[in-house]
Amino acid sequence: KFWQKISESQINQKTSGGATRGGTRIPAKAISRTPYYIKPNIAPFGLQLRKQKLFFLPDKLLVVSGRKVGAVNYSDITMGFGISNFVETDPVPSDAKVIRQTWLKVNKNGTPDKRFKGNRQVPVCEYGAIVIESGSVLHVEIMCSNSSTVDKMKTYATQAFHK
Repeated sequence: KFWQKISESQINQKTSGGATRGGTRIPAKAISRTPYYIKPNIAPFGLQLRKQKLFFLPDKLLVVSGRKVGAVNYSDITMGFGISNFVETDPVPSDAKVIRQTWLKVNKNGTPDKRFKGNRQVPVCEYGAIVIESGSVLHVEIMCSNSSTVDKMKTYATQAFHK
């Protein structure tokens, strides 16, 4: 499962299940069907985001935003790959790695904060984190439920950048 991070902020760690940063995310979707005006001889990996579609072609990143289409050379893109621990309040995807449990509202010592009614245990999941940037033109932050996907994307990106 993929998500696009829309915003991120510092949060109160004392009552946030141990998380130090919070954010808003929306579902993203992996796609392989390119727009009708592109006839590739391979099925590229693509992502359907909130306002854009990204297609990772062998030689360029194709960005489709409404009726606007652009291609960015991989040499002009900076990609960051990492792992993020995320306090999951939604159902856990089947391919996610749960690393521990915490409370939705937690005391500094890790015990549940009894000031909050209905405080429940929630999983902390290891998710992959990808940042794609190209100057002021493109800035996309993506989370994926299977953290090993980041390694696959990193390998693919490394091969594409060094052609």
